[in-house]
Amino acid sequence: MGMLKNLILGVAFLLELAMLVIYGYFGYRLLPAGTPAVFNIGLAILLPVVLAVFWGFRLAPKAVKRFKMPGLLIAKVVIFGAGAVMLWRLGNTSLAVVAAVVSAVHLGLSVIWKQM
Repeated sequence: MGMLKNLILGVAFLLELAMLVIYGYFGYRLLPAGTPAVFNIGLAILLPVVLAVFWGFRLAPKAVKRFKMPGLLIAKVVIFGAGAVMLWRLGNTSLAVVAAVVSAVHLGLSVIWKQM
């Protein structure tokens, strides 16, 4: 059971990195075609940075002002859910479903095993 818990922690880290990539990709593709590239690149940088700063201040295990449960779980569901919705909106339906399912399993097991 201990090895499975460590695997879930590894998956959590990979999910967090994936969310940064998804938010960046969504930011890049958010604006309509013909928009100057500097705006697309700016959003591709800005969205993941805002997410990372928020995560670091409110959701990280050693955050000074970390959310308590159930706020912690709600924030993570919103962030991971938004990532899945972003993929869906960009037309990556299969990846959106995979992201949603993996996130749901991860969050469910994290709550059950008190790893939040």
